[in-house]
Amino acid sequence: MKRLIRLAARLYPPAWRARYGDEFEAVIEDSRGSAREFVDVLFGALKMQLTRGGYLQFAAVAAVGGFAVAGVIALRTPARYVATSVLHNTSPDTELRAQEALSRSSLTELIRRPSLDLYRDNRQRWPMDMVVEIMRRRDLRVYRSGNDLKISFTYPDAAKARMVVGALAARLIEGNAAVIQRRQAIWPEVWRQLPVPQGGFVVVTSSATLPEGSNPLPFLAAGTFCGLALGVVSLAVLRHRRTARRVIGFALAGGAVAAVASFLGPDTYVSTATLRITPPLVSPAADGAGAPFRPEERFDALRREALSRSTLLAIIQRASLRLYEKKLAGRPADELVEQMRRDLSVRWGGANAFTISFAYGDRFKAQAVVRELVTQFIERNIATARAGMSSAPPGDPARVIEFYRAGSNLEVLDPASDPAAPIAPHRPMLALAGLMAGMMLAALTLVWQRARAQHRTA
Repeated sequence: MKRLIRLAARLYPPAWRARYGDEFEAVIEDSRGSAREFVDVLFGALKMQLTRGGYLQFAAVAAVGGFAVAGVIALRTPARYVATSVLHNTSPDTELRAQEALSRSSLTELIRRPSLDLYRDNRQRWPMDMVVEIMRRRDLRVYRSGNDLKISFTYPDAAKARMVVGALAARLIEGNAAVIQRRQAIWPEVWRQLPVPQGGFVVVTSSATLPEGSNPLPFLAAGTFCGLALGVVSLAVLRHRRTARRVIGFALAGGAVAAVASFLGPDTYVSTATLRITPPLVSPAADGAGAPFRPEERFDALRREALSRSTLLAIIQRASLRLYEKKLAGRPADELVEQMRRDLSVRWGGANAFTISFAYGDRFKAQAVVRELVTQFIERNIATARAGMSSAPPGDPARVIEFYRAGSNLEVLDPASDPAAPIAPHRPMLALAGLMAGMMLAALTLVWQRARAQHRTA
């Protein structure tokens, strides 16, 4: 081991070895020659080589190190492939069918399908609702380009990526064909003497293309830049130990305070449901010239009724929920309702769909509230439909359409989700913010102390 220690000692700069070499050799001879001593000598030599060089030299070494680390990570990270399918769209119902294909239940079935078995590692760590959201927001895209509807999916397995876009395209085509078939079956019962209008259709113009691998160059560039920045900062810390200790102390204190505060604060869970207002399957007018269907107007009317003060207050005071009992105990009813409205989000999302979300400290109560609001929307939609039919004569086409359930309707695409993981507080981000705040405070104190010292000397 002493031989290894002598080899490590040769890594010290020549000027240092010329001055202290004999003394250091005597120290090595009297030492026990342990592995710990070898490590100490090796790191001491590396530290001296780096700190005695210039910033440019140290930064270059650090940049090469960052590039090497990024390269290793890039080689070990599996490539991600993108498969795309293009559908030529001439159907007015295609966007509605796309909502069904991208619903939580539809994507869950795809993820769990034995031939696909997607996101296996993620499913072992996270709940299914979170995995579906990852698929929707990060890997799956459905967007319109002129009269074409494009479906793209990104995944580490090229064959599975192609299978997913193929399955989604097939669902769109099958759903569209089913709607056309149902319309053709109901139309003669409403308009007996008139021909069935030609429905739209979806045609695949290009099947799933062979995906392309990901480009590692941006990742390598980021690794090089991070290594360069870390090298400059590390050298500054090594050369100014007192300043480094102060900055690190303030940063750790700030991070600790932020971490404690985040753990003392309550968790927040969000449950979400998605509903859709479907247009009439059969037009109330034979020539299609009846009153145009405006789903946003129906949504606004239902939202006003379902989110009224009396409805929300009844939900808050329900014995199985008793919302805000600890936070706002003894407060006026109007204040409770306003608090619930701040935690509640009902948003129109386009393509006849809207979402209902509620944030609360109890995951089960958050889900129960969303379920109750979904029920409120459905009941009020049914009441509106019945009220519109009460004044219509028995032979009115609108009454027949309602009998066949072919009029406008409210459907639940995604039921209230079970928020297994809280969305707030984001403890890692809060701890990082605390670290940054501590470093900024340390920098301000250093600037202030230097200003005071210069003022005294002046």
